[in-house]
Amino acid sequence: GEGTEKHGKGASNNNVYLGLNSNGNVTDKSRISLLPTKNDRLKVNLPPPLKISNNYMANYISNKQNNKLPQFSLIKEFWYALSIGNECVPIEGKNGSITYSGLSPDDIELVSAAAKQGFALQKSPNDFKIISLGSSSGHRIIEKYKVLNMISFTSDRKRMSIIVKTENDEIKLYIKGADSEIKKRLSSDTNRKHLASITKCTDYFSSKGYRTLFVGYKIIPLAIY
Repeated sequence: GEGTEKHGKGASNNNVYLGLNSNGNVTDKSRISLLPTKNDRLKVNLPPPLKISNNYMANYISNKQNNKLPQFSLIKEFWYALSIGNECVPIEGKNGSITYSGLSPDDIELVSAAAKQGFALQKSPNDFKIISLGSSSGHRIIEKYKVLNMISFTSDRKRMSIIVKTENDEIKLYIKGADSEIKKRLSSDTNRKHLASITKCTDYFSSKGYRTLFVGYKIIPLAIY
């Protein structure tokens, strides 16, 4: 959904949840080992996870037919949030491959998963984030984001936030963190029925030992910023 440090729209009507292995791949094995079991999903009325291969999401975004769907912008911003909203450092290998280093193992896994899905954080100059959007066809688009503010995760804040300016001079805030902190920052027009359903899921998964995380974004008018 669209979370924010102050106010933002509520969550979308579709959940996105992924299983990641140590290489950031989304695989059958990772879904079995890291995603909720069938019994766990039935407890909270969730469907089975999707089988998505590398670059699946980049291909989905590049398909012009999909941008007419009501959830299109939320799905796209979700992957931007994972690729941009972190403090990881891209490390380029001799063969051009990119791995990531950072203090947070969670951030490394999430940014690696985004890269596998075609939203790759690349080596960038100070105060900038360079995102390489790719697809299975090999076509890539380079996007540049200027980092305006970065507020790191702390045990007190329980969330991290980053504010960036796009090449179109649009200012966006991306945020991820504990559900309790993000929910407090949703706008008053949030779909409460849907939020209650999501809360039921995250509460149950947390009680079973699964890691849960809320991700959101907000477009900030320049005058307000």
